[in-house]
Amino acid sequence: MKIYETKVEAGTKQWLEIPVDEECSLKAAAFCGSRPGKRLIVTAGVHGCEYIGILAVSRLIQELDPRQMKGEVVFLPIANEGGFYKEIKQLVPEDGVNLNRAFPGTEMGSRSAKIAAAVETYLYPGADFLVDLHSGDIHEMVVPFAFFPIAAGETVEKEAAAAARAMSLSWRVASTAKNGLYSWAAQKGIPALLLERGGLGRWTEREVDAYRINLYELLVHLDILPESILESVKGMNLKDSESSPESEVLPSGKIEQKEIRTMRYLEAPGNGFWYPAIREGSCLKKGDLLGEIRRLDGSLMYRYESELDGMVFYYTLSLGVSEGEPLVAYGEC
Repeated sequence: MKIYETKVEAGTKQWLEIPVDEECSLKAAAFCGSRPGKRLIVTAGVHGCEYIGILAVSRLIQELDPRQMKGEVVFLPIANEGGFYKEIKQLVPEDGVNLNRAFPGTEMGSRSAKIAAAVETYLYPGADFLVDLHSGDIHEMVVPFAFFPIAAGETVEKEAAAAARAMSLSWRVASTAKNGLYSWAAQKGIPALLLERGGLGRWTEREVDAYRINLYELLVHLDILPESILESVKGMNLKDSESSPESEVLPSGKIEQKEIRTMRYLEAPGNGFWYPAIREGSCLKKGDLLGEIRRLDGSLMYRYESELDGMVFYYTLSLGVSEGEPLVAYGEC
């Protein structure tokens, strides 16, 4: 197995650095299994204050044994180190760009574009699957769910949806996005998922363990790890992984997963004070108030009502919002 200029021998793992520019590199951990198999790319930290995925990836790097694996896994724990260490919500601090809107990248662009180009150049090639871990940033709350792509062809959609179904998540949401780390991978023919969990830039051991289990479930689904290892991990974390209030646990221990095909995404049309009338997981009826944006003097600028019966998947809690900032995502269910 070779990533960038680093060769990783069968049955071993190795840290490596992928160059972005003269001042920045991506720190990744590559696992080469003892037998041939699929290659999985796992990324986190696209947004620097989304900690649950970062910690889950870090834990797996510490505990996985490549000798028990088939195939290959490359972990990128923190795609946006500047945002992580400087505690910047959403953006890469060097250029003020949302990294998840910087794909496809270019080596001739700013820091975000260069990071995107490095991911595309060194991590996409040879990948059989990619998963990108997110969580609610310091201004957001989300219901745990998986985005899967439906704008990259039938094969990519089917393989991504099948992988989502293998995870203990209550919801999988169809996405037509094309310019994020995972969605651009899908456009390049790589089945991919984006996972969401948590919020307010916080993390708990319970949430980290839930993501760990999701990753183990994916590794088993791709036949990289044997199911016996997943059962062992679930046994150690049974209470945390199966008592989540947002998940319906069936007698078999499986979570009933539902697919959402119709979504609505609201963004602030201008700067103002945001007053949400909902929270993550809120059930909606058509016409229900979602929230309002008001001016400094309290006068109404915009009022949002639900266009359908459904549920809120994520929303922002920030009082001050700027033009283009996501406010609410809700889906028909």
